[in-house]
Amino acid sequence: MQNPFDNFSLSLINTKKKQYQTLSWWIVALNEATLIYIAISMGGDQQKKLLFNGLILPIILLLLNRLWAKKKIFHYSDLTLFYIFSCYAWIVGGFYKTSVLLLILFFLYKISLRPLRVTFSEPGIDYPSFPRKKFEWNKIAQVIVKDNLLTIDLRSNQLMQHLIEKNSFIDDKEVADFNAHCQQKIKAA
Repeated sequence: MQNPFDNFSLSLINTKKKQYQTLSWWIVALNEATLIYIAISMGGDQQKKLLFNGLILPIILLLLNRLWAKKKIFHYSDLTLFYIFSCYAWIVGGFYKTSVLLLILFFLYKISLRPLRVTFSEPGIDYPSFPRKKFEWNKIAQVIVKDNLLTIDLRSNQLMQHLIEKNSFIDDKEVADFNAHCQQKIKAA
């Protein structure tokens, strides 16, 4: 009979999700202010292109997105729309480096909001950092779950603690079995 913890995943709670979203909105606001300043400085057709593609079009699409999102026809986050059209506006305006920088910030934002899952398997623990880390059992001193808190103590004196989703385990017996399984893996390594 196969052990249920041989390939087991736990969902971590992203406690900084709200901070990442707030920071991203500040980036969008700073980008829009910069875009308006550059557009006014340039004048002429460039001004119209930058303002339309970077400010007016995203606001129109934001309003349409809000209407369509309720009907589940078209669904993108508000931030995604602003990032996409701001990148497009910078490209149309000829500011390619700014567009690339904004695109990198958008990808970092998306990575920060990904679901965080720790996977416990035969070779070790797959940890959801960026980039992902894999810890072999022989590098781990202790793994324990207590009060919905996962603690991973490495032999290199590195300690990682994260809150886990409340529905990760069925009952206290399953938590005790998981802790015993991890101890068995550590001792066998």
